Amino acid sequence: MKTLDQMREERLGKMSEKERAEYEAGYDDIDAGIRIAQLFYDERISMGLTQAELAKRMNTTQAAIARIENGAVMPGTGMLERLARVAHKRVALV
Repeated sequence: MKTLDQMREERLGKMSEKERAEYEAGYDDIDAGIRIAQLFYDERISMGLTQAELAKRMNTTQAAIARIENGAVMPGTGMLERLARVAHKRVALV
């Protein structure tokens, strides 16, 4: 499965300079939910876990992880902290 960044690079390669500039401007304004969805997916894959396995470690459901990863739900800070704990990382809001 391709990452969001890989799909983006593929798409950019097919665009004219003008189209690319417009796309980049829009991409810079992308909703935080999409970035967080990608973060959840990337962390889960880097740990070699299924959605169900990550959910169990985070004390939630596979459906909740799926909704976050597909961008349907914006996780709260508690959910972000649980992901960080499972991934042995820290949450930093910038």
